[in-house]
Amino acid sequence: MFLEKTKQLSLEEKLQIISSKSFARLADKSQVLTPAQRYNEPVSNRLTHSHQTAIGAALIESVLTEEIKKKVDFTHSLENACLLHDIGHPPFGHDGAKLIDRIFKDAGLSEGFDDNSNNYVVLEKNLPSLRNTVLSGILKHKQKLYPYQQQKYVSMASAAIEQEVLYFQNLLSIEELPERTIVCEIMDQADENTYTCMDLSDFFSIGMGTADIVAALIPYFSDPLILSFLERLIYGIEKKSKNSIKKQMSYILSEFNKNYTFGKNLTLRHKNEELLLLRQKLLQIEFKHFIHAKENIKAREEYLEKLSIFTKEVISGKREPTSKTYKNLIDNTKSDQLKLRYLRDMVAETTDVYILQQIK
Repeated sequence: MFLEKTKQLSLEEKLQIISSKSFARLADKSQVLTPAQRYNEPVSNRLTHSHQTAIGAALIESVLTEEIKKKVDFTHSLENACLLHDIGHPPFGHDGAKLIDRIFKDAGLSEGFDDNSNNYVVLEKNLPSLRNTVLSGILKHKQKLYPYQQQKYVSMASAAIEQEVLYFQNLLSIEELPERTIVCEIMDQADENTYTCMDLSDFFSIGMGTADIVAALIPYFSDPLILSFLERLIYGIEKKSKNSIKKQMSYILSEFNKNYTFGKNLTLRHKNEELLLLRQKLLQIEFKHFIHAKENIKAREEYLEKLSIFTKEVISGKREPTSKTYKNLIDNTKSDQLKLRYLRDMVAETTDVYILQQIK
């Protein structure tokens, strides 16, 4: 009865999430390539990434459930936590987050900006009725929470962890309380698997990546599954077959998501160390050849300059608040710190497209 009730609540909650304005905005927030970078090829954005992460997490959870013969996600919170894990990302991804953090610290807001902490800012404003188990499922870094968030969300996560320990204690060895919930643990692994594989799927499909980059990985591996994957991926890249590339990256993503078992204290560990090494090698390729590619760095610098202009104009008062909600909050406080906080939150909620349209 408990599982049926939580499943119903989860579905109602999911409908609220995918119907919300803040979730829809993820379609215009960069994964690696911004909406202004046109390659005549559909590429990942924060919205597609969030859905892919949710599917990957469900696969991880199914593997773990089969292992212990009992439902792992007993509160049906995992999918919704995955859908929400990037809800607080600002325009232009992590580079945008660093820029907003620096500008607001320079303006006198001591707490600066953090994208994970901003998850909760966005959710409190737009989706205030989410279950605690979902909110705890996106708390990866307690120490990064804004000071005013600490007590509420750390207490909430602690309660969720204790609930999970009671559920799992007769099934798994738990010597001390985990740092985060199993929902968060699965979400985090699914997230890394997803952005590694799907970002590289974009990278090779748009022609930025060459076969020799993949061929250089072959000497590191002996596992037939991995060697076969690398050979098929090389073939797809050489033939410029986007369908083949996407198929292979989707295939290895599934293998990554099936590569888990329980470790100590409700953490996860990898079953096949070569698959873990492959993920690490692919992630290195992503950062070196895609994220840090000269053309992408140049594009981001141009877009970040626009975000910088917009943000500084908002702080200086040259540009009126672009949100009625935040304008009311700003107009009704005499605290300079609160005004800066509201301005920060407003800027972070905008999208890449909006910034590019405003600052031409």
